[in-house]
Amino acid sequence: MTASSADGLMILELAPIRVTSGRAPVYELLIFRYDPAARLFHRDFGRDIIPQWNRTDSTESFHVQVLKPGAYAINLFHISAWATCYNAGTVYFDVKPGAATYVGRFDPMQSAVTISRSVKAGELPEKTRLAKGLLYLVDGPRPDIRGPSELPGWQDRIGQLLTRDYPGVTAPLVGADLHPASFELGNVLGAETCGR
Repeated sequence: MTASSADGLMILELAPIRVTSGRAPVYELLIFRYDPAARLFHRDFGRDIIPQWNRTDSTESFHVQVLKPGAYAINLFHISAWATCYNAGTVYFDVKPGAATYVGRFDPMQSAVTISRSVKAGELPEKTRLAKGLLYLVDGPRPDIRGPSELPGWQDRIGQLLTRDYPGVTAPLVGADLHPASFELGNVLGAETCGR
């Protein structure tokens, strides 16, 4: 990846779910190309962006992926058989060609706690949809993500990451601007889906 590359690089920092004992559970985010004007996702099945926290320790990890330039938005958070759909409020960011774009740091705790509290409060199935065997809550809180402007020293940390783990990346490192976004639920064969 160089400054003259047609594609761009996305770098997203993922925090673990904090637990009192045992191993932090695996979780995933879904991120798709996004049209801010139409509030629609453009899925590219087989090339979807699914950052995943899956480690044996409890330290942060990084998702680094080459992407086509354009706008991207966080769609949902997934843990076990549950998910939170960010239709009521999420963020989108732009990936620029020939640049390594640091999106920021995602913390899963708010989304995980929302799912847990909703189950305990008996808010199901009114706030729940079923799609592809996955139960997901709609109208959840926006993803807890801190952008580069909220993370002092990010340039040094991410620069060191690229130098150490991705020495072939010489494209300039830039920080993403996170913009508020929302989207409508979709409908496939009569079943509501998280986005359309």
